[in-house]
Parts: sequence; structure tokens; C-alpha cells
Amino acid sequence: MFEFNSRRERIIDFVKNIPGRFSITTDIWSSIKNEAFIGVTIHFITNEWKLKHFTLEVLRITGSHTGNAIYEILNKLLEDFDLKQKVISVTTDNGSNMIVACRLLKNDFDAQTPALDFIHSRCICHILNLAVNAGLKYIENLIKKLRKIVKSIRRTQLYLEELERLAIAANHTFKHPILDIKTRWNSTFLMAERILTLKEDLSIIKSRHQPLQDIWLNEREWEKC
Repeated sequence: MFEFNSRRERIIDFVKNIPGRFSITTDIWSSIKNEAFIGVTIHFITNEWKLKHFTLEVLRITGSHTGNAIYEILNKLLEDFDLKQKVISVTTDNGSNMIVACRLLKNDFDAQTPALDFIHSRCICHILNLAVNAGLKYIENLIKKLRKIVKSIRRTQLYLEELERLAIAANHTFKHPILDIKTRWNSTFLMAERILTLKEDLSIIKSRHQPLQDIWLNEREWEKC
């Protein structure tokens, strides 16, 4: 604990001596134990015009992740590090709670530093992911079926072993089916691309196992892939 507090004091002294203003990025994530954490990264330019950044804090969050709750966390953090007057922009995802939190921060900043604009930048990657996922809803049933096939193969060791043997027999590199992740739109593309690559071998495996036959796509659905 002494080392932690000592390092924290050094960071506070360090950021106090940096000229100019700062930007921060923040996000909330959950551990495998479903514990929620918020991370804050600081970004700045040195006197030598070098862009620098480092993690300012990672804190566990309890209770609801409301905009007001996030604002209170960020506000206290900025005050603890004496950065309240120096931060001019925050980058977050497009979540409504983050929008509320940054609106409250902007209100504070505008009241204290009216000559400067406080900027809330919404992560373009998150916005793109939302837009693509909205488009994918038009083929949602097809994606669900693909996902069901992939999950069945990945959790059945027998299918994976047969798939590997077929790859070796054809002198190909064995490739696992890819399962997509909701927060990464391109992973759905990669899932479909991989299963199309494996379709011929998977068709052979499907012919031997009724459970795969029951969830297999019809020809029209394969054409849509």
C-alpha cells in the first residue's frame, strides 16, 4: 500500500509539471468474474512535441453505471490528480451513460473556463460497430444459424478432431472455426469467411453426424453467405 501511494504521489507531481492541457479516454469493462472496472488514460504533448499517454487510474465500480455515477467517479479522479482545470476533451464510447457523464463534466468546465471549449469525442469505432450491427439485423436469422453451427463444432471435440484430420489429409493448415463477438463487427465477417473456407470439410463431417445435419444451412442460406 505504501508503494502504491508513493507511486500515486509521483504521478500527481508529474502531471502538475506538464505544460498545456490534457485529453483523457475512459471505458468500462467487466472481468471474467463479472466485476466492473473503469479505466482512465491521459494523453498530452510534451515541451519536445512528443505525444505521451499512460493509464491514470483503474477503479472498480459498484452499483448502477448511471451517467451521474460515472460523472462522480471521473470528477473525483480529476480533482484528486488536480486536473480539473486542465482537461479539455474526453473520448468515450457512445453509451447513453457516458454521454450524460461527459455533459456534466462539460457543464463544470464551461462554468470554470468559459474561454475554452470542452470536447466530448465519441469513439468512431464504437459508432461504426453500432451502424454495422444495425445493418446485420437484416440477416440476423442467418447469422444466428451460422453461430449455432460454429458453437456446435467448437464445443464438440470429435468434430474438431475430424476437421483436423481432413485438413492434414488435404495438406492444409488446420483452422478453427471462429465465433464472433458482439462488440467487434468485423468478427462476424471473419466467422462467415472462415466457415465458408471450411464448408467442404464440414459437409463431410455433417454427413456423419445427425446433430450437425439438424442445424445445417440450406443451399439458399449458403448462397447468402
